[in-house]
Amino acid sequence: MEPLIQKTEQFIREKALLADGDHIIAGISGGVDSVCLLDVLDALKEKYHWELTAVHVHHGIRGMSADEDEAFVRDLCARKQIACHVHHVDVPARATRDRQSEEEAGRYARREILEKELADVCSDGGRGRIALAHHADDNAETFVMNICRGSGLEGLGGMRAFDGHAYVRPLLWASRRQIEEYAAQRRLPFREDESNADPSYTRNAVRLNVLPLLERAVNTRAQAHINAAMEELQQAEHFVSSQAQKACAHWTREEAGVIVINKEMAAKEDPYLMRRIIRLCLIKSAGAAKDIGRAHIEAVAALLRGQTGSAVDLPYGLQAVSGYGEVSIRHRREKAPGHRGEFRAAEKRMYRVVDLDPGKQIAHVRSEGSDSGQEEKILSLKNDDLYTKYFDYGIIGEQSVFRTRQDGDYIVIDQEGHRQKVGDYMTDHKILLRERDSILLLADGHHVYWIVGCRQASDCLVTAQTQHIVEWRVNPDGF
Repeated sequence: MEPLIQKTEQFIREKALLADGDHIIAGISGGVDSVCLLDVLDALKEKYHWELTAVHVHHGIRGMSADEDEAFVRDLCARKQIACHVHHVDVPARATRDRQSEEEAGRYARREILEKELADVCSDGGRGRIALAHHADDNAETFVMNICRGSGLEGLGGMRAFDGHAYVRPLLWASRRQIEEYAAQRRLPFREDESNADPSYTRNAVRLNVLPLLERAVNTRAQAHINAAMEELQQAEHFVSSQAQKACAHWTREEAGVIVINKEMAAKEDPYLMRRIIRLCLIKSAGAAKDIGRAHIEAVAALLRGQTGSAVDLPYGLQAVSGYGEVSIRHRREKAPGHRGEFRAAEKRMYRVVDLDPGKQIAHVRSEGSDSGQEEKILSLKNDDLYTKYFDYGIIGEQSVFRTRQDGDYIVIDQEGHRQKVGDYMTDHKILLRERDSILLLADGHHVYWIVGCRQASDCLVTAQTQHIVEWRVNPDGF
């Protein structure tokens, strides 16, 4: 057995990355790293009774090169008799829509696809993991980028071999050179992504310029020492995080969605641990961590040490207010239209189904209750209009109303009936806190059928069994 396979097997066992019988979803780009990962997992799968599925994402960016990458991965998997799932994503359009760089938009798209693949695998009770091909050089690059961007202890620990949820990185122990040597020895074909040579991408600049300079000018084993330091930083982060959680329970309390911090903490708690507690409170209040930086944490720390009556504005529409003996972190809610009470849609139309083709998502319908009589028309149910949707009237009925969000709201997100809290959906889709109270919901009690402008629930769609269709059209500027 090749040394790289042996060492990877040992690393998987030491870190408990994979278990016997796991279904592994492997992200395969076609580059040398992912091709070697697939080869190693394929070599070990019979021994550990793994089921292996390769997932390739076509980003819609590199034209013919991307098409050739897809064809290469399909052929590679066919030769190895490994299941291959290919997904196409228009990353430039997504980047524009979400106001992200193409690099960031592509990363989010890949994660969504891989996690959906894993959810499908685990839906019948099986256990699975998502395997990525990151290696030690990638991790060293991450460290350099994070330390230059001002990351704290958590970010400086870099990537984990196992993230604690779904992602594993079996090659994180290996260097790029070891992986390339393995590919040469095994005569493995792979694709070269020409964009990897473009130093305008931050990670490429670190890989091509910064790390080689450190190895030439400082220490030839700079990459190895950086990875060793990150291992220790991860252990330190785990310890500090557990201490911060315990101290947070002692020094804080929650009242009606407002987190209250006891000012005595500033005098009695270690300053670093105090900042970690503040960060926990801000993340809990915001439902996100991305835009919470050192300056915001220090501003709250100053309130804990300062006088009563002061206040600071924070990301995600939060505000920290200094009171007598405590600091409160709350969301500054603006009055939303729905707070005036429930209201009906701007425009509602009813149809009786004459004929319906679920495959083509076309319905032949007859209008009901219109002044012009029973007019017949064809409806295209595949509707991308965020403010016009068709519903099964037998499910929605007359009792549904439009309003803004309430505690306890949920939406059904798939045909199996799985539910998600509306608040969690808004957090996952990065809807700003200050905007959430103004978004209209179509709901019956706490059962939400439509988050207007975002998504329609899966349990009220028009199906072959639908007899009556209701069309709701909302003017986004009309309320």
